Formats: sequence, structure tokens, C-alpha cells
Amino acid sequence: IITKSKVKILRYVFNNFHNLFLKKHRATLVEFRGRKVWVNADKFEFIYCDLLKMIKQKNKFAKIITLPINKADARVESLLPGSNENYLKYNEIIKKISRKFKATFIPLSDLTSNLHYPDGSHFNELGHRIVANRILENINLS
Repeated sequence: IITKSKVKILRYVFNNFHNLFLKKHRATLVEFRGRKVWVNADKFEFIYCDLLKMIKQKNKFAKIITLPINKADARVESLLPGSNENYLKYNEIIKKISRKFKATFIPLSDLTSNLHYPDGSHFNELGHRIVANRILENINLS
């Protein structure tokens, strides 16, 4: 709504509500919701499984490579309590589905937030380079 609104006053109101209220109270709101995630584990597993199934249907010889979710740093964990426990649970789902579809799961647990994804979740240039090289190495092994 905020980014797609063609009505400038709505964009202004929603932007301010987001910046002045939601951002400041995000951790409290997450706790209030019982640390619920956006997509529950069962739905995530179903959708992820469906995605790999669709890839295999399009090309039964496709080599599928999966990557884990990054571990949240302390800042992200403080803003979104429960992120790290969910990171473990959802990565186990990704590993399980990877085994089921004979996909290659490339672990990235040796990468750290302070060096490879300083915003707490998204890779910087160094992180992207390392991930790309690991994927390339894996492709070249085929």
C-alpha cells in the first residue's frame, strides 16, 4: 500500500504511520503476536516443496541448489524476537526438502553477520562473492 499508492496523501499517512509507530514498536508487536512468523512452518514447507516440484517438472534433469536463511544478528533478533529459533527450524525444512528432491544444499553457517551481511540478514559484496563462488564450484562439479 505504501509503495504502490497513487494517492499521495495515503502514501504520506502510511509512511508516517510505519516510520513513527510500527518501526518503533516492532519488537513489542512481535512479542504481542506470540513471535508468530509471516509464513508458518507447514505453509513454508508446502510452498518450498511445490517450488522444487515445479522446477523438476519443467526439467527433470535440472540441478537444484538451495541455500539456507542467514542467522539474524543481535540487532535483528532484538527487533524481531524469535528470529534465530525460526532460522534453525526453517533451515531444517529447507535441508529436508533438498534431500527429498536430491537438491544440493550449500551450507553458509560459517558466514557471519559482521563480515558478510552487516545489516543482519542481507549479504554485502563480499558475502555475495563467497556465495556465488560456492554455487559456481558446485555447478562445476556436475
